[in-house]
Amino acid sequence: MVRLTQRVTVVYPDAALPAAHGQIGAHLRKSGTPIPVMDLLIGAMAKLKGQPLVARHKEHFALIPGLMVETYR
Repeated sequence: MVRLTQRVTVVYPDAALPAAHGQIGAHLRKSGTPIPVMDLLIGAMAKLKGQPLVARHKEHFALIPGLMVETYR
């Protein structure tokens, strides 16, 4: 049996995250589509690392330009 932790890479915030978070958040606010803070942090991190984000509900994440979002049931 393959454990989830063997297939997933854990990434940690670095010094680039605050700027990415701010830029994406400002863009979303200006476009009238702000999203919750935690979704913004998660989405900014995935986009910054160039990784797809896997989420059950992609509505908020789909608003982040250039973010790859995959869903599951």
